[in-house]
Amino acid sequence: MAPRLAPMTDRRLPVANALRRELSLLPGVVSAVAAGDRRRSARIERHARLVLTFLREYHDSEDRLLWPVLRSRAALSDLLIDTVEEQHRLHR
Repeated sequence: MAPRLAPMTDRRLPVANALRRELSLLPGVVSAVAAGDRRRSARIERHARLVLTFLREYHDSEDRLLWPVLRSRAALSDLLIDTVEEQHRLHR
């Protein structure tokens, strides 16, 4: 019998931390743009779009890859996993 591969969820934490950091910095970066500085505004907009796109993909990958594996392998109740999934959806 082949060994079951464990999901490498520990590799998701640095990504989540980086996303949190970037999102927490955005308000300050945006408010520091000088009035009329379109070049800086455009640069920040591109960065914000990149971060938000990455965040969306991060959450979508959890929906596709993490939750089904957790549900099939974890000795947790379906109600608990449903609750965690719902919290995940609400905080997107």
